This record gives sequence, C-alpha cells and structure tokens, in this order.
Amino acid sequence: MVDAVSSRRRAGIVTRRNRRGLWYVMPALAMTLVFFTTPLLGTMWTSLHDWPLYGDSTFIGMDNYRTAWNDPAFWSTLLFTVQFMAAVTLIGVIVSFGLALIVRTPRRGVGLLRTAYFLPVTVGYAAAGFLWFYLLDGRVGVVNDVLLRLGIVDAPVQWLADVDTSFWAIVAMSVWKSAGFGMVIFLIGMQAIPNELYEAFRVDGANGRQTVRHLTIPLLRNNFALVMVLNVALNMLAFDQFYAMTGGGPNGETVTAVYNVFLNAFEYQKLGYGSALAMMLLVVLALVSFAQLAIFRRRT
Repeated sequence: MVDAVSSRRRAGIVTRRNRRGLWYVMPALAMTLVFFTTPLLGTMWTSLHDWPLYGDSTFIGMDNYRTAWNDPAFWSTLLFTVQFMAAVTLIGVIVSFGLALIVRTPRRGVGLLRTAYFLPVTVGYAAAGFLWFYLLDGRVGVVNDVLLRLGIVDAPVQWLADVDTSFWAIVAMSVWKSAGFGMVIFLIGMQAIPNELYEAFRVDGANGRQTVRHLTIPLLRNNFALVMVLNVALNMLAFDQFYAMTGGGPNGETVTAVYNVFLNAFEYQKLGYGSALAMMLLVVLALVSFAQLAIFRRRT
C-alpha cells in the first residue's frame, strides 16, 4: 500500500515537472512555428505553383522540381557553392584554431586580442562585403595602395573583376568575418582541459607541437565537429557577401545557390520556381549536415 502511494506520488511529481518544462520551452516552440515551420510550409506550397511575382498563381505540381533538376544553372551554382563552402570551412577552421591557441593563455593584453579577433563577427555580412569592396577597389582601395608602395605589384589589381581573384577575395573576407566565432568555441574547449594533463605531457618531455597534436586536438574533437557543421551550414547559404562584392559577376561566375534562388524569385519574377530551388537546396543542406553528424558521431 505504501509502495503504491509512493509510486503515485513520484508519478505526479514527474508529471508536474514535465508540464513545467513544457511551459519553459513554449516560447522557443512558438518562435520556431512562426519563423521557421510556417514559412517552410508556405515555401513548399508556393513551389508547387507557377507563381509570377506579380500575378495569379497556377498549380502545376512537381513541374518546377523537374525543371530545376534539368537546369544546368542549378547544378553549376550548387557546385560553385560547395567549392566556396569547402574553401571557407577548411581555412576557417585552421584560422579559428590558430587564433584560439594564440589567446588561450592568460597574459597581459590577451583580452584585447580576443576582442579584436572576435569583433568582425559582430559585423553583418552585407556591411563586411561593402567594406571589403572598397578596400579592394582598383582605383581607391587601400589594399592596392599598400601593395604598390611595397613594390609587390606594378599596377593596381582588379580583385573583383576576375573570377579567380574575386573567389579568393570573398573567401578571405568570409574567413575574416567568421573566424572569431570558431575561436571562441575552441577557446571554451581548451579552457576545459585540465592543466594536469598539460603538466603530465611536459614532464614526459613533449614539446608544444606534440602537446597540441596529441592532447589538445584529440580532446577538442567535438569542438571541431561543431565548428565544421556551423561553417558548412553558414557557407552553403552564402549570399550577402557575393551580392555586395561582385553582384554575381563577372559574367555570372560567382552566383551561389542562394543567389540563384534570389535571381529566379525576384529578378526573373518566377516565385514558384525560386521556391522549388530553395526547397532543393534545403534538402541538400540537410543531407550534408546529417552526413557530417553521423561521421563525427561514429569517430567519437
């Protein structure tokens, strides 16, 4: 009898806690419903229509998806986006980890360095793109002026007029913009490693490089996974920096997948087709993210 009463009491406590927890997560659920689920369902419905930006819509089923699947522009912009994502992710992870190594030890001035490295994160991609656009301008840009004064180049370089130089210029800007966030994630992981482990490595005669390779990096595996997943998701959706710096040029060579969605939906006024492109990009991004998580979970 006592055990039955005690069990009912525990069940009642668990139920009350679950209800209380549900109330705590209700604001997040409401925001997800309003700002993600509802627009997603609207985009899915729009993608099933021939929907001019200004005009009446016509239901056409999966025709937009079949058109997108056979559209060379979709695949070329997706390939370009993957190349950009891979370059920024690889370089960004290395730079972020290097910055974290520089500022991990408390010493005079390290707080200023941490702030300086993180400061670009607070700047929006559009603002950062316009800033770098003027820095790299062939006529008044500071970068060309410095290179000319140092004798590295003989004439101003049109950084954003050539597809190769514009690609790497935007990669550099994106790494500069996002590396500070990855630095913070790595720094948090480094500060969680007990100092006793570092002391044990020093006693065993390991130098700094060996300590980083055999101690720091293995213990930051989850941090590396998080930084890479975030970088992949962020850079697969790149748009602002390309819109601000190159406008998709030269000759449409720097049009990303999201830029292609923008062009079709708003420039070419094919809202239904643009929505179909957006849904296909969402599927690609979800598959890439799930694959990453599965790989890192298996390694862990």
